[in-house]
Amino acid sequence: MKVITREALPSPCPMPGREARITCIGLVQTRWYDAADAHTEQLREGVSACAGAGANVVFLPELTLCRYPADRRPEGPANASAEDLESGPSLALARELARECDVHVQISLFERSGAADQRGLNSSNIVAPNGECVGRTRKLHIPVTEGYFEDHYFTEGPADDPYPVHSLELDGVASRWATRPAGMSGSLKWRVAMHSPALTCSVTPPPSAPNPTTRISTPHHC
Repeated sequence: MKVITREALPSPCPMPGREARITCIGLVQTRWYDAADAHTEQLREGVSACAGAGANVVFLPELTLCRYPADRRPEGPANASAEDLESGPSLALARELARECDVHVQISLFERSGAADQRGLNSSNIVAPNGECVGRTRKLHIPVTEGYFEDHYFTEGPADDPYPVHSLELDGVASRWATRPAGMSGSLKWRVAMHSPALTCSVTPPPSAPNPTTRISTPHHC
């Protein structure tokens, strides 16, 4: 796993009289491995490498353990590769890595929803170093575009609070965390900004997705 680091960026929203606070963010991107053990090992190596480089929170690819299903139409039940949130492997892995590496870990999964049409949820979760899940967002905006069939697999998340903003304490920096779907960055950044954020981040796309252009909001400190 190659580690790429860069110096902290200047704050885009400096506050007069307040000393700058800096925290380190880790972002893991890897190709898809058909063998589950090999894929998990790559993620484990990535989180460990980020923690070793000083990261306080590590973001993993979207649908972290699941091969991206929406590059083709479902031939059977849409949720065939979905998992239960609490008893499934994704949250278990995030808790294990968070405890082992003493970092916050964000993980994304294809969550069973119980929907009559058998579509699931695109669920993003963040786990604290003590193993507690401290943030969850179920994706509301499901894109319908050429080469993708996400609306065949994913049902919309709750609309009453579609983009919750979660508070994290990262090495003394009070931060706000939220996930954003493609095309919604402006409205979400406004919503997060209303909560006086120290940083905003979005997860990278699934390694098995078609045209997996990296979509990462640059972490800032302030």
